[in-house]
Amino acid sequence: MRSLFGSRPVVIPGNAPLIVATGLGLITRAMPVAASAFPLGDGALFLTMASDLRAAGFVAPLMSSYNGGIPFAYPPVGIYLLALWPGDLFVAERVLPVLISTALIPAVWLLARSLVGPDAANAAGFAFAFTPSGWALLGGDVPRGLWLLFALLATWQTVEACRRRTARAAVVPGLLAGFACVTHPAAPPAMTVFLLAAWLLSGLSWRRTWPEIALIAGIAAVVSGIWVAYVSARYGLGTLVAAATSHYTEPLVERLLAFGSTDLGLDLITGAALVGFVWLTAARQWLVPVLMVALLIVPGSDLRVLAVPTAILVGVAWARVVRPPME
Repeated sequence: MRSLFGSRPVVIPGNAPLIVATGLGLITRAMPVAASAFPLGDGALFLTMASDLRAAGFVAPLMSSYNGGIPFAYPPVGIYLLALWPGDLFVAERVLPVLISTALIPAVWLLARSLVGPDAANAAGFAFAFTPSGWALLGGDVPRGLWLLFALLATWQTVEACRRRTARAAVVPGLLAGFACVTHPAAPPAMTVFLLAAWLLSGLSWRRTWPEIALIAGIAAVVSGIWVAYVSARYGLGTLVAAATSHYTEPLVERLLAFGSTDLGLDLITGAALVGFVWLTAARQWLVPVLMVALLIVPGSDLRVLAVPTAILVGVAWARVVRPPME
């Protein structure tokens, strides 16, 4: 890019846009929390379960004291993270969601860089940084932000593993995908979409990379299967089925009718995302457009996760359509 005040090119250090975007994102996420004396929209579920876990010596009790007693069957990773906080859980419920939702910015940047290149990734980082993130801060919601962080890192590492085509490279994405599935009840459907899209549509040969994907899926199944077996033995499989079918299970028509740019908080950049969608479709680069559509229509997936492909599409619009005429 050239300076507005001369013909000399402006040189921007490679990671500077990411650092700036992350810093600004931290500010926008910390402001609403700092303005409130309590965890935003806190229903006390996670605080109570973390307190119960501490009281039981970090061995999951049979029942949580929340709401008069409910099975301690919520996916455990976020609860354990809260319980391990070295201090007041009340403070943890305010601080951790801010830190986790801020960490999503570099995770989006890493995934975007792997899929659409560094220039688009920089713009995607800024787009995601300014996405309203109240959904990840409400209720001291450590699990919701944490599972998405695991999912983004798992998807990024899945693409990298398929490029390297080694069994060792498949271990990390398998573990991350498994952790995502034992962090939030809504994670498995979206995690499946992320992994399938990364495998089939990243431009790599899916016939040659199926061993890596099979290993990733197997590791994720083992990690999540341990928890599934544990909960099933304690409470029966019905408890898991009830939890898994209680999130975002509206009929497809209702999901389509209810969806809009306000769901993402991206009204000002929805047009840019549409430009990016059209450009990638015309270029037959299907991963991000298909990911966008699949997350919209797959039952059980959280529409707010669409902020991720939307931000990447904005990055594509900047790097492929807006920026070239400026150079």
